Amino acid sequence: MMMYLWTAPANGEPTARHASGVTDSAVAARQAAESVLRTGQAWSASIECAYTAIGAPALSLCYVRTGTGWSARFSPAGNVVWTPFMVSE
Repeated sequence: MMMYLWTAPANGEPTARHASGVTDSAVAARQAAESVLRTGQAWSASIECAYTAIGAPALSLCYVRTGTGWSARFSPAGNVVWTPFMVSE
């Protein structure tokens, strides 16, 4: 099953908070990350695709990152712009 891990690091202000989450929808991940950006608590955000796997030896569920996703920043016009990325190893 494909999952979307999103994160919006705090912008360094004392009242800002780091926000992150997991969802099964890319749209929901974007909406959650954008809500933190629009409050001014973060200057950037990212979403990475992942899938669930069973980890050994405990047989517990974990997320395996795929290295692909989107990063977000504000454009000069004040819009949130999402840019695809792929992590190369």
